[in-house]
Amino acid sequence: MGNAPTNERMSLYQQVLGERYTDLPLTLRRFHAQFGGGIAVGTLNITRGKGVVRNLLAAIMRLPSPGEQVPIHLTVEVFGAKERWTRRFGSLTLVTEQWARHGLLLERAGPLRFGFRVTCDETGLRFAPQRCWLLGVPLPNAIAPKVNAVALGTLQGWRVCVSIESPLGGILAQYEGEIVPEL
Repeated sequence: MGNAPTNERMSLYQQVLGERYTDLPLTLRRFHAQFGGGIAVGTLNITRGKGVVRNLLAAIMRLPSPGEQVPIHLTVEVFGAKERWTRRFGSLTLVTEQWARHGLLLERAGPLRFGFRVTCDETGLRFAPQRCWLLGVPLPNAIAPKVNAVALGTLQGWRVCVSIESPLGGILAQYEGEIVPEL
């Protein structure tokens, strides 16, 4: 028997990415390899889509308010095979839960659950939306909200760009900025 890591000794992102995990930039590899979780901080520029309906949907989904250089504080806690991601955008707190199933990274945010195909290369991570459920019921792609995200490695951390949109309403919110782990 070799010394290949088992799922019990692999972090969530090591499980999701498999052997491709080693392609990640060092800062992302280190952060996602921490078995106890991690903390990161930074600032984000946040925008929201125009219009009352889009802003109402963004508020219902607890998406951050627009702003320049909004402080972000990220805490990741590991609970068995799941991770709890607590993001504090200024005074707004958004808590989600992530885990792996059937080759997808699943993330629950309130009553919504998203399924992402996660890919990576030497520049960083890309999260492509695959499925969405509301209260456990699969939503047709034509009406499901979509989250697209990229985390590109930098010397100190990573640059994140996230877009949340509704096929019927367009962009609800976007945020981008630099995040630095507290290792």
